[in-house]
Amino acid sequence: TVPFELSYVVDYTNGFRTIAGEDAQVVVANDLTDLAAQAAAAEALASEEPPDAFFCIHDRLAVGALLAAAAAGVPVPDRLGVVGIGDSLASHTHPGLTSVRVFPERAGEAAVSLLDAMLRGVEADVPVLVEAQLIRRESTRWRR
Repeated sequence: TVPFELSYVVDYTNGFRTIAGEDAQVVVANDLTDLAAQAAAAEALASEEPPDAFFCIHDRLAVGALLAAAAAGVPVPDRLGVVGIGDSLASHTHPGLTSVRVFPERAGEAAVSLLDAMLRGVEADVPVLVEAQLIRRESTRWRR
């Protein structure tokens, strides 16, 4: 993740901690670049208890995790799984990056509908859930 107090960053981090536990390791890159993520992931991979996977809040951070794994000689997906969010860079990496496609246009449509309801003084149905899609690629192993 990144050290920004943006709602989606907080939501992803809280969701991760809910599933993985409050003591689960969260690796923080100092900004939203692949180089910052590479440095943060390299430090985590060199620790006494290296992670077996990175779930990154953006594909750009996942690219950095893939670069750190390659530099450290950690085989992906055999010893490390990597997942990103956005599916914007995922098909351009090696190995191909498993990613969550989030459909920002659907979130935008939902936001406009909520704003319209507010402006008209009509009660809106909240919360609005926007479907996402997991795109499985070579950076993770899947069991059926």
